[in-house]
Amino acid sequence: MSIDIPSLMEDLAGTGASVLLKCDGERIEQNLGAWTFVVTGGPLAEGGPVRRDDSTLNACLAYGLRLLRERGEEWHWVDRYLAG
Repeated sequence: MSIDIPSLMEDLAGTGASVLLKCDGERIEQNLGAWTFVVTGGPLAEGGPVRRDDSTLNACLAYGLRLLRERGEEWHWVDRYLAG
């Protein structure tokens, strides 16, 4: 799976949400999932943030987007990134 990350982040921000994607060196040293994907605010304000930590960028984004999609029909547009 190859995701156009700049487009994804701009599309998410376009909903009014804030997006964080990071790779944490300390977590790499501890053999923990180094990648973190967080979406907060905007339409997620009532239900709380979506967060996923994982060992690879692709797994982190794929699972995080699936979690986001489960939040309701307004998030089904993320399918185009999951299909890529």
